[in-house]
Amino acid sequence: MIDSLRSYLISLPRTQKVILVILNDLLCFNFPLIICFGFLLFLNLEALNSLPIINGFLSFSFSEIFLLNLGSITLIHFFHGYKNFFRTVGVITILGRGRLIAIVFFTSAIGAIYQFKFNIFIDSFRLSFISFFMVYFLNTTSRSFIYGFLQNKSLNVSSPIVIYGAGQAGRETAAYISQNEKYKILGFIDDDKKLKNFEIFNFKVLGSFNKISKLKKNHPNLIVVMAMINIDSKDRRKIISLLEKFEVHVKTIPTNYGALETKMSIQDIEVEDVLARDQNIPDKKLLKKKYI
Repeated sequence: MIDSLRSYLISLPRTQKVILVILNDLLCFNFPLIICFGFLLFLNLEALNSLPIINGFLSFSFSEIFLLNLGSITLIHFFHGYKNFFRTVGVITILGRGRLIAIVFFTSAIGAIYQFKFNIFIDSFRLSFISFFMVYFLNTTSRSFIYGFLQNKSLNVSSPIVIYGAGQAGRETAAYISQNEKYKILGFIDDDKKLKNFEIFNFKVLGSFNKISKLKKNHPNLIVVMAMINIDSKDRRKIISLLEKFEVHVKTIPTNYGALETKMSIQDIEVEDVLARDQNIPDKKLLKKKYI
């Protein structure tokens, strides 16, 4: 479940990632206000009057909060805070210059607005200091956690693979891939219904072609390895074309494996596999002829 969530977040388009980061920033900026509104739900007026800091945060109007958030997000965007995602470790680098400037702006503006409205310097300073501490701490903590969560992919997560074809070539492919820790074999795909649930090297035949669609939902970075050698180029291209509709990464074993090629390997599909015509092999005799 956790690995699927991590893979899903990493595979999101850039626009959606930016939206998630903006939502995290808004949560961090407004965390002191959210806490105070929480107290408002559980405390009576007499208890609230004894807590001037909470009263101070509750004194801001919706329009003031909206403008503070708008200004802070704009500053982060202006200083390119939404272009780089967690490239390095450390408090300063993981926040970024734009986000630090936005935190200072947001918390300073809270104190300035309160001072302008009530002219009580000590309370304005307290609000500004407390909000700075809370926003800075939450921003640093949340982004450090997200960074560690996403970076853990390279340490613990192997790329999920299904092998298309449960014949002899598929079995040798499974034996080869299982030795590589970079990959995690989920099972086999084979259109022969008699093979369903049959186990090969402790890897189950999961079903036919349509099973790939369900696997893709649980494994966004799914890799399909075509392990079929006794198949003509037209049928091969047809299968690849159908696989591309599932938006999976397609790899293959050497097409001449077992004949001219005796070494097993996993490679990307070749150009002729995606062309809508057969490959034309040049006639070497014609190439040797000289024309005047």
